[in-house]
Amino acid sequence: IIHSAPNADATASVFWEAVVAAMLLRGVARTEILEVSGRIVGLRFLHPDRLRVFRDARGELEYSLTENGRIRSIPASRIWTVPGFSLDGVNGVSVVHYGANVFGSAMAADGAASATFKNGLMPAVYFSMEHVLKPEQRIQFRESLESITGALNAGKTPLLEAGMKAGTIGINPDDAQLLESRAFSVEEICRWFRVPPFMVGHSEKSTSWGTGIEQQMIGFLTFTLGPWLRRLEQAINKDLLKQSPSFYAKFAVEGLLRADSAGRASFYSSMVNNGILTRDEVRELEDREPMGGNASVLTVQTAMAPLDSLGQVNDAAAARAALRSWLADPEPAE
Repeated sequence: IIHSAPNADATASVFWEAVVAAMLLRGVARTEILEVSGRIVGLRFLHPDRLRVFRDARGELEYSLTENGRIRSIPASRIWTVPGFSLDGVNGVSVVHYGANVFGSAMAADGAASATFKNGLMPAVYFSMEHVLKPEQRIQFRESLESITGALNAGKTPLLEAGMKAGTIGINPDDAQLLESRAFSVEEICRWFRVPPFMVGHSEKSTSWGTGIEQQMIGFLTFTLGPWLRRLEQAINKDLLKQSPSFYAKFAVEGLLRADSAGRASFYSSMVNNGILTRDEVRELEDREPMGGNASVLTVQTAMAPLDSLGQVNDAAAARAALRSWLADPEPAE
């Protein structure tokens, strides 16, 4: 159920994407536990917009789900809740809600940048006249001015007549740092979710997550994925596997750290030669069938010896030498 297909309508990948998205954007993910005779047979993700949470007269939580035009009540015992980052230990915090101010600044910067491009990426221009214009003259002047302004009309020159003078006010987009402010908005949103900017295509600056894809992935796994994976693992162990204490949930992240062939071979060789992994465990990491037999036994290299024992014969070697000698030249029987 957890690994392959939580229900008949969704794969595990789609299900966990929805759960994590709800945790990140809504602060909490809720799932209905499908049971038959007290045994969990499936999990169904509950869309936050269709789920209403309230307390009854006794103060107990109740859930009502709207689907297919009908409202269905779900007992609290069948709701699996996984909160996101929490300030009170119970309810998760919506990152988007707390970052609304930065979103507003980003939208304002985007609107200002759009207006700047619309006006032709030029500083604000003013025109002065020696005498007061009539209302119809002002309308005619503005219509004439609009026909030569804007990015699409770049290069057209205004006609100054009747003592008209032109000047500039304000600053250009580079001085106003519009592009820099929009880049800051991208970095700020990445900071909320602890995602390195290069993973969202923002690579203008050098990253502080290390050099090389492998080091950056290690940093991403340690500082970003690690806390969320532990949150899910503990929630699964607490609520879904409470009837099976001999089992526990753990995400396998070795595939995210997979380096080139030479790097993997060096890593596996070191782990096998030092008795940390068996050959079958290495084959499992490489998605290969186990061999069984001696391949499932931990082995170590025995060639290394202390410097002060060089040239000395140990007891095992002496025993083997004595046995070989006895077998080659046995004493005559009495």
